[in-house]
Amino acid sequence: RRLLAVFGGLLVSEAAGKMVHSTMRPRKGFRSLAQMDIHELPRRGYSSLTVHRDRGVLWVCDISNSSSFINSDDLAEHIEAFLPRLHWVSSLAIQAIHGELIQWTGDGFIAWFPLEVERQLGRTCNRILEAIWHFTAFINITQLCVDSPRPFRIRHGLTYEPDALVTLTTYQDGHVSKIISGRNVVLAFRISGVEADFPNVATQQKIVQALSSRTKNLMNLKRWTLTEAQLLKYFKGEKLGTTSLYVSGRPKVSQSRADTWITRAETLLARAECGRQRSPGQRTFVE
Repeated sequence: RRLLAVFGGLLVSEAAGKMVHSTMRPRKGFRSLAQMDIHELPRRGYSSLTVHRDRGVLWVCDISNSSSFINSDDLAEHIEAFLPRLHWVSSLAIQAIHGELIQWTGDGFIAWFPLEVERQLGRTCNRILEAIWHFTAFINITQLCVDSPRPFRIRHGLTYEPDALVTLTTYQDGHVSKIISGRNVVLAFRISGVEADFPNVATQQKIVQALSSRTKNLMNLKRWTLTEAQLLKYFKGEKLGTTSLYVSGRPKVSQSRADTWITRAETLLARAECGRQRSPGQRTFVE
């Protein structure tokens, strides 16, 4: 009992000493990262952290209704097989169009395409949207060889961020992570959840205006006027950036009469027969 009493007294006195020492420590105000001692950084898990401004295009992709797959006992194993394959294929697609995979979000990804000058916006977005078209078609057709009872569908959000805040964190093992923040970064996440026609893309008017006519015809982008319910569902009631959005739509199919097709077929047949009657020495420009 005496030993316990003495030992308990020592612990109390030691704790009191620590409390006195902590109360006598001078208080210091908030210090920014620039004011911190470089030797304090490794204790926080990284060796350097830099922040700078940049501009670029953000491509956010995710799986439509992914939570319903995960929460279903019958579909969970199928999406678990699909996700790593999607990750691998998407990394190849982003690399092929000279982009940078910023983060894998679990059911999708974030890709970043920096721009040196704004006049590169049209060429960059043409390249991205063409890749989105082929990437979505590839996913829809192959399903990445996952035999799921319900097919997987992916959605895309594409925005231009002129004032991106880029944070680069270098860890002790040499790994460098990048975080991109900005108004249109948030917008890209929100419009990536919008359901549209193939290839299921939502984007901004500024990007649409910079596209070539070929890309516009390929994507068939249409102006999207939001209802109050859609504004609340997709954007939590925030109206910033929602007045000039476009989504992909179904291409217009012209309704031709039967006699028109008959006339075209007869014309093509007449041209073919006319070509056969030429002498062997005569060749057309194409031949």
